[in-house]
Amino acid sequence: MKTKSIIIAIFAICFLTNCSKNDTPVNDGTLKAVHFLSHIDALKTRTTGGGDRWSADDRIGIYMINHGETLAAGTIAESADNREYKSAAENVETTGFNPVAPEQAIYYPKDENKVDFISYYPYRHDITGYKYPVNVADQGNQAEIDLLYASSNNNGEGYDKSAGAVNLTFGHPLSKLAIKVEQGGGLASLDDLKVTIKGMKTIADFDLATGALSNEGNAADILPNKTGDGSYEAILLPVAATDDEHYVEFEADGNIYKWQLNSGDNPITGLEAGKKYTYTITITKTGIEGASGTITPWDEITGTGEASTSEQKLNTNQWVEYALPGDNSEGFKDTQWGTYLPLKNLWDGIKLHSDGDGRFENLGGDFPQSYTIDLGANQELKLSRIIIYSLANYKVNTYGNYNPKVIEVYVSNDPATDGSWESWTKLAECVSVKPSGSPIGTVTDSDFEYIRKGESFKLTITQESYRYIRLKVIETWGGVSPHVVRLDEIELFGNKQ
Repeated sequence: MKTKSIIIAIFAICFLTNCSKNDTPVNDGTLKAVHFLSHIDALKTRTTGGGDRWSADDRIGIYMINHGETLAAGTIAESADNREYKSAAENVETTGFNPVAPEQAIYYPKDENKVDFISYYPYRHDITGYKYPVNVADQGNQAEIDLLYASSNNNGEGYDKSAGAVNLTFGHPLSKLAIKVEQGGGLASLDDLKVTIKGMKTIADFDLATGALSNEGNAADILPNKTGDGSYEAILLPVAATDDEHYVEFEADGNIYKWQLNSGDNPITGLEAGKKYTYTITITKTGIEGASGTITPWDEITGTGEASTSEQKLNTNQWVEYALPGDNSEGFKDTQWGTYLPLKNLWDGIKLHSDGDGRFENLGGDFPQSYTIDLGANQELKLSRIIIYSLANYKVNTYGNYNPKVIEVYVSNDPATDGSWESWTKLAECVSVKPSGSPIGTVTDSDFEYIRKGESFKLTITQESYRYIRLKVIETWGGVSPHVVRLDEIELFGNKQ
C-alpha cells in the first residue's frame, strides 16, 4: 500500500516509580516517557483536515509490544495496550501528540528490554481480540472511516531507551474512489443527480497484529460523500478482482446511467489498498461518453472507463389500482379533515409529502400485505429496477412507525382472480437499509439523506414485459400493530425489448 511517514521523536522525562495502564507515575529517575511528534512526508495523509497534516484533536491508538513478537494479550509491554493519544494542534510536528490523560502515557520498560510499536487511526476504545471493526456503509463523515495503520520495529532491531526517534510509517489499508461528474450534451441538469456505488462489501475486520483484512461481508449500495467541488468520494474495502456486480449508477433527468468498473480501454480490474481512483464522468442524454481518470495521493494510476444506459423510466399515465382478494390496499380516510391516502398516491410524481396528504397509507392488517397495480396494456419495457420511497418528510417518520423494511416484488400477465399467488413471478426481495446501523429511534443525518433519495433495487430480468405488478410487504421497521403501512412513491424502470 502507499504509505506516509510519521517521525516519532522520544524525549526523556524522569519519574519516581513505574506506572500501570491506570496509574500516574512518580519520578525515581528510572522511567522514560514517550513524547510523540509527527512529521508527514506523503501527500493527502487523511481525508479531512489539512490534507497533508493532522487536524487538531485527531486521536490515535498505540500499542507497545515485546520486540520480535506478534501483537497479543501476552506480548503487551508495560501495559501499553491501546493507549489513546491526541494531536495538540494541526502543526503536530512542533506541538506533538499527547496522551489524553496521564494514565494513557507510554513508558519504556525499566528493565531495558526492547520493544516494537503498532499504531492506528482513528482511535476506538471498543477493540476486542485486536481486530478493528471496519464499516464503510456510511460515508457521511469520512474521517471516521479513513483507517490508517503503522507498525515499526526499528528495522528489525527493536527500540529501547537509547534508540532515539521511533519511525512510524502509516499506510491506508482501504481504497478510495473519487468521481467528478460533468454535464454533457442533451442533459437538462445535474441538480438532482444521484450517485450510487453498487456491489461493494461494507464491513470487515482489520487485524492490528498482521495488518490484514478479513471477514468482508454485507454487500450493499454505498452513497458516496459529495465534496465541496462537486465530486463524489467513497472509501471502500479493497477488491481483488472486480466483476459485473461492481459498478456505479448515475440517476439524472429520470434516466439511469451505468459505469461498469471492469470495462473500457483501461478497466479498474481491482481496488488496491492505499490507492485512490479519481475519474471524470461525462453524462449525455444518450449515455456516458467515457470515464477518464488518474489515481493520486495514495498511488498513481491512470485509466478510462465506459458507461451506457438502455434503461427507461415507465410512464405512469395508465397505472391504476387492480385490487385482488386478500390485498390490503384500501386507503386511510378521515372525513373530519378530508384526508384520503389511496394507493394511487404511489405514482402521483410527488415525493416527500407533508404529513397530511400525498402518501399511501392503508388501514392495517396482518403480514404479509399485498397491493396490486395494473401498469396498462401494451407494455414495451422489460422491468429491470424499482425505486421505493419511504415516508421521509421528517426524521421521526423514518426507520420506524409504519415504513416498510422488506418488500417482495411480483409480476404477472394473467393474475388469478381469486388473489392466489400461483400466477405470479417473484422478481426481487427489497430489504431497506439503514447505513449507520443504529437502533430504532436513532436516525443519523446520513440515514436521513439516504432514505430521502429513495432506495433502488434490481429486478430479475425476464424475457418478456409484464402488465401487472404486485408488492408484498413482509415487515415494517417499527412493526407497530395493527401493521399499518405507509409508502410515499414508487418508480419502475425497464429495458426495451
